[in-house]
Amino acid sequence: MVKTDSARYQLLKAALTQKKACVELICEVGIGWRDMVTTKVTRKYIDCREFPDASGCTMVLQADDVSELVSASMHHSVHKHGAKDTPAFRRLLEQSVRDGHPPEKAPAPQYMTAMAMRAATESAD
Repeated sequence: MVKTDSARYQLLKAALTQKKACVELICEVGIGWRDMVTTKVTRKYIDCREFPDASGCTMVLQADDVSELVSASMHHSVHKHGAKDTPAFRRLLEQSVRDGHPPEKAPAPQYMTAMAMRAATESAD
């Protein structure tokens, strides 16, 4: 079945919206003119430098999806920092997600959040 340019355009637009990818796509819709479809999703990140501990970790984790980022951060926290995987700790990680890209210079430490993360881990024992 051959799709018209308009139908093809609608399919591309729907695919971009569903995938939530950071994509800029230019598609030719007719002879002599172009239509630009742009879907931008801000990257998310968690920066270990915000939560100082004795390890001095400088890891930054990034993803497009918050749940994917929280899962990867939880894995990192358990294996690198000895944290316990608890619902309270996951909530703190979720609250620590930032939009965009991490700064090159170390961000200001979030001591209160770091203390809350330690408490959430210790309360699981």
